[in-house]
Amino acid sequence: MNSTPRRQRHDPSRAGRRNITRIAKRSLRDLSHRFRQLLADLANVHREPVETTHQLRVTSRRMDVALRLFKAWLPRGRRHWMRRVLKDIRCDAGSVRDLDLLEQQWRPSHGALAVQVPHEAATWMHKRIQAERAQARHRLFRWTKKSASNRFRKRSQRLVRTARPQRKGNVHARISQALSKLVARLKDSLPTISTSLANSHRTRIHVRRVRYALELLHPILPADTATMVALLVQVQEQLGQINDAATAIRHLQASIEACNAPVLIPQLQSLLERCETAATARLEKWSVDMSDQVDTLEDLLTRLTVG
Repeated sequence: MNSTPRRQRHDPSRAGRRNITRIAKRSLRDLSHRFRQLLADLANVHREPVETTHQLRVTSRRMDVALRLFKAWLPRGRRHWMRRVLKDIRCDAGSVRDLDLLEQQWRPSHGALAVQVPHEAATWMHKRIQAERAQARHRLFRWTKKSASNRFRKRSQRLVRTARPQRKGNVHARISQALSKLVARLKDSLPTISTSLANSHRTRIHVRRVRYALELLHPILPADTATMVALLVQVQEQLGQINDAATAIRHLQASIEACNAPVLIPQLQSLLERCETAATARLEKWSVDMSDQVDTLEDLLTRLTVG
């Protein structure tokens, strides 16, 4: 018989497994609850959908990162279903979010893009965006129907209940491996930021994923990780402004192709050329201004470890 008191018999690996499992369960529970609440808010006709749509998109991204980090704690089938549904909702919400921002920029007389073209062109673009946004919102709001929301609620709750290590082993090693994949993709993309608007957008996606991962894992990461998170937030915001410009350019290109009023096309084409020039110049300026910060970020990422 083992005479060692129970309180003195301590298995570090078991304690670590319990600690990370608690983090996994709490993260998934809180994020899924937040996501369901946002879906309910979106269905409320008395609430302004613009900010709700934005937060729905952010929460879906955070939850997707949690599903990536804690994949070893989750049944494969349920995890894949959840990631697929989150991606579908995020795409629908993304279309609405882009049009929400464009609607503000194209409001006749005072929108940032509207004031750069004659009133007729601005009015035509604004009406087109409003029509597209109405269709996009209709696609997004289908996720708020009772059958869809109930299905998501039941499956997300079942996913949280079953969150536990699916096989034995070093839990810190599993988390380190999942985090290392996110970090490696970000490090590979950093040198390509200034090469094109598309590459800067892809880098922003990797920045966002690493940031969310660090925020989820902060209880088991070194204290100085907060410095990296602050830098990631800064980079994400700067690249976000560049991506907003790229989104406006893409939409303007599509609108010119669909325009059936020949008199408006030269006006919109001239604005498109100015927007492309300005976006490229902003990206080049950013790559110079942020070069030191990017070098610092690469160094921090290299030294990142899970405690």
